[in-house]
Amino acid sequence: MDPRPLPHQFAALLDHAARLKLRDPARTAPLFGFGPGMTVLELGSGTGTFTVELARLAGPTGQVHAVEIQREMIDKARQRIQDAGFADRVRFEHRGAYRLPLQDASVDLAVLMAVLSEIPDRSLALAEVRRVLKPEGRLVIGEEIFLPAYLAPKTVRALAQAAGFRFGGHQGSPVCYTTIFFKE
Repeated sequence: MDPRPLPHQFAALLDHAARLKLRDPARTAPLFGFGPGMTVLELGSGTGTFTVELARLAGPTGQVHAVEIQREMIDKARQRIQDAGFADRVRFEHRGAYRLPLQDASVDLAVLMAVLSEIPDRSLALAEVRRVLKPEGRLVIGEEIFLPAYLAPKTVRALAQAAGFRFGGHQGSPVCYTTIFFKE
């Protein structure tokens, strides 16, 4: 199917108990290799399902740049972040993946959780992520089989490697997985 963002009318699916059983942010995000004060890019932050955990792990000296193309999703995520008490750690950006408002080599970790399959020009998006990542910065890509444009692990690996990333590890199954890459 053609890649398209999950419509905001279906935002509740991002926080559905069945999904969170497969992809619990509190269990998944610590595996990304966090350190105090990290700068994190979350591309496709949706309702903030992962944003809260990313902000918690980044700590009071860290920063999360939550980028989302749908205003309605940002509104939900912003409320969630405020309720968690992390508003000072998260900067929301209403935009797509092709022109990020970040300096070159300014991000320690980029997270694309259930979003790469929704981006029409994946190569362009990955090139932009690579631009903002610091040398040896990490890229985390997660996919879930229930997504309409689901990408298999081998496809994600090929796309990331073609964009200049080195494979770092894979966790999960074809149903729900997370793969880590390093900027070369």
